[in-house]
Amino acid sequence: MKPKLTFSKYIIALLLTVTACATILATNISKMNTDMSEQNSVLKRQLDALEAKTENIAQYKTQIDTLSAEISSLRHDVERKADKPGRGGERPCYELSAEERDLIERVVMAEAEDEPYIGQMLVCQCILNACRLNNKRPKAIIKQYAYATRRPEPSESIRKAVEAVFDKGETVTDEPIIYFYAPALVKSAFHERQRFVTEVGGHRFFCEG
Repeated sequence: MKPKLTFSKYIIALLLTVTACATILATNISKMNTDMSEQNSVLKRQLDALEAKTENIAQYKTQIDTLSAEISSLRHDVERKADKPGRGGERPCYELSAEERDLIERVVMAEAEDEPYIGQMLVCQCILNACRLNNKRPKAIIKQYAYATRRPEPSESIRKAVEAVFDKGETVTDEPIIYFYAPALVKSAFHERQRFVTEVGGHRFFCEG
């Protein structure tokens, strides 16, 4: 025969049950809070990573815009140089007589026969700049600046270089170069006292110091 529950025992049992339920509920709530906290932490890290990526995208866009502007500027410079007088039958940049052209071609051939095309153009630039600086014609400049005395038959590359510089006004550098020498062949303290601009092939090129 089961013992009867008194009212007080019933209340105690009920309280114990409620307490156990409350403990379980509190444990579950605590676990839920912990899980939510972890989820919030994960979400925050994800948001931080997304913001960092967004900042990187903005930086890349700025770099792309800068590069685009530089490319546009370079394209403009190229187009400007392409439109110099002397193209399309216009007046040459520096008009040469047939005798002067032959002399320059032979001098450039003697000085830069084994140089790349831009090296040949640079020698042409030196002659042209010296003519303008001294207000003298090529024959006088070639003598004044003591260019090579050989006069070999010019190659097609040399003829094109002379045409590009003297007729079309094309340049390799915007610097007013007038001096050059080949360090492998001679030593020149004079040249090295001038303002160095560039070195192509076997020649170093200078402006006046």
